[in-house]
Amino acid sequence: MSDPVSSVRFRRGRQWGPRRSRVLAVAVVAAVLTIGWLLTFAPLLAVRRVEVAGARQVSPAQVRAAAAVRTGVPLLRVDTAGVRRRVGELPPVAAVAVQRRWPATLRLRVTERQPAAVLVLPGGGVALVDRIGVVFGSAPAAPPGVPVLDVAAADPHDPVTAAALTVVSELPRELAGQVRTVAAPSPTAVSLTLRGGAVVAWGDTRDAGRKSAALQALLKLRPVSRYDVSTPDVVTTR
Repeated sequence: MSDPVSSVRFRRGRQWGPRRSRVLAVAVVAAVLTIGWLLTFAPLLAVRRVEVAGARQVSPAQVRAAAAVRTGVPLLRVDTAGVRRRVGELPPVAAVAVQRRWPATLRLRVTERQPAAVLVLPGGGVALVDRIGVVFGSAPAAPPGVPVLDVAAADPHDPVTAAALTVVSELPRELAGQVRTVAAPSPTAVSLTLRGGAVVAWGDTRDAGRKSAALQALLKLRPVSRYDVSTPDVVTTR
């Protein structure tokens, strides 16, 4: 014989289970909507500060102006891809990372281009060229240890420019510091002029390590006016 009290409790429990689930589901949805509203619209989570790091060749003010992020915009609604694109259009900027820092800061970390070579300008001074051939600024003179690039037209999509800059970037530091000019009439005819005046026929971009080792060995011998390491198995001087 069943216990009437237990039966009533059981029925009540079965009735309360679905109801409690519905209440819990409504509470969860309400919490999610509330959090979503807070992140998207709440003034306390809006941009109050745009922080810039890594900017040297451009000022933080220039980076903020390029980013074009208005204060008061909810942090979650900031178009970070658009910010990266706009800041990346500044010539000295190679890349930019955008980070939301809750509750109200947008942080922009800038990576700037570094000069791998320079172009001599007709009116004086030099144009700065990065390692992939982008001209990104100017200076009164070449920075220490940065060679002059002698090509028909420096361009990131130019195979001749790419070959010349590849050779420069693969030189050991002790050799790179001795290079005054890197020239290339074609991608397979790169040549270097050293600071002492000697010319090095380098050839194409292959075998950089063997060519560097051969040239370093030759430079320890009696100085000459021309070194040819384009074929590292058979180097010549004159």
